[in-house]
Amino acid sequence: MFDNRFLAGVVAGLPVSLLCLGYLLARRDHVLAVLTEGGGSGSLPPDVATVLLVGAGLAIGPGLGLAAAAVYGLAPSEQLYVGLALVLATLFTVGAIAARTPMAAEKIVLNYAVAGCLGLLMPRLLAA
Repeated sequence: MFDNRFLAGVVAGLPVSLLCLGYLLARRDHVLAVLTEGGGSGSLPPDVATVLLVGAGLAIGPGLGLAAAAVYGLAPSEQLYVGLALVLATLFTVGAIAARTPMAAEKIVLNYAVAGCLGLLMPRLLAA
């Protein structure tokens, strides 16, 4: 479909952006509470946190898509690329659990959703 893998990566990242924005809109109050509570240097004003969330939600998909395109170009086969996406999602999941991050269950779901989007869409978009 696409001749340029980086363009395909950006297009594959669009569903990731929609997924992240949908999640952030659905859980806005909880996510903002995590970012704005805690006091000290670890907290953000609510308006800054909102802008940060929207910007991150919009930029994360194309950014991850470009990274996926670079990795896809290095992977010797489509199966290895999909396997690598799932292994990375698992490593990030283990890291989230081990670090006891806030909202770990939601991060686990997002890890595998992003891996699924990029791992499955990238080869399909580049297939002729």
